[in-house]
Amino acid sequence: MCGYPVKSMMKPFDIIHLSTCSMSFLAPSFKNQKVIITCHDLFTFHQVLHKRYDFNLEFKDNIKRILNFQSVKSLKKADIIIAISENTKKDIINFLDIPEEKIKVVYNGIDRTLFKPRDKNISRQKLGLPPEKFILLNVGTENERKNMVTLLKALKIISKKNRDVFLIRIGRQSEASRKYIRENKLDHCVHYFPYVEDIHLFYNAADISVFPSIYQGFGLVILEAMASGCPVITTNESAIPEVTGEAAIKVADPFEPDDFYQAIKTLYDSSSMGKAMGLKGIERSGLFSWEKCAQEIKTIYYSMS
Repeated sequence: MCGYPVKSMMKPFDIIHLSTCSMSFLAPSFKNQKVIITCHDLFTFHQVLHKRYDFNLEFKDNIKRILNFQSVKSLKKADIIIAISENTKKDIINFLDIPEEKIKVVYNGIDRTLFKPRDKNISRQKLGLPPEKFILLNVGTENERKNMVTLLKALKIISKKNRDVFLIRIGRQSEASRKYIRENKLDHCVHYFPYVEDIHLFYNAADISVFPSIYQGFGLVILEAMASGCPVITTNESAIPEVTGEAAIKVADPFEPDDFYQAIKTLYDSSSMGKAMGLKGIERSGLFSWEKCAQEIKTIYYSMS
């Protein structure tokens, strides 16, 4: 959409759907069309207004945060806002004072033809991963809300007691993680893959997926792990409980490494519990589909005509 002049888009359409808040600055340009904006999260506002998330950001990150803050304010120009979780809807109401009736919740979906249970040993063989290791998996970015260093601190505890535990990180490494791994000599028990094409196989190869996030607009990687039958350890923060229900272990304190260590140890010591959690995750993930998502958005379109 951004590759075309806005004016050329105005006449032929009755509804303009902007798929992210970062595009919401375009909303005022559409004078004669109904505008829908999909809002994935409002973490920018949490950073600005909550001391809990008072991170020491670099200058460029502060500039980006300010721009995001201004862009999100353009949500008020929308006729309908689609929030991808009840938590995001709550944030929109609380931070932007937008009437609840303007906000519709439509959950993300999952491609169940890709993310599904597979044989663990075969998956490891295809990926060239050691069959004897107890593999932890974490997928996604390492920005501040993903709370990655807390997981590394838990890994430090684990590595002293269980030498066969190994963490696979898929995504770019932050400087904070690089520094912590170097200073605590954890290179032997963590391996980074900046990018992979066969992400689905990693979920199948892992013994546990661990997501220590302190804020998620939805939590798609958590859903991917659950659909794959991989037991999930995560937090009880933001939208995460909406995705997991009771199908994951949720730690009490997202900033306490020992909580993650104890949760990991529980599944390490009991393969039967891990299997049970995996089955719960598969069942829970069945509540989410892209077909359902598309149908609900279609209903919103027709309601505006």
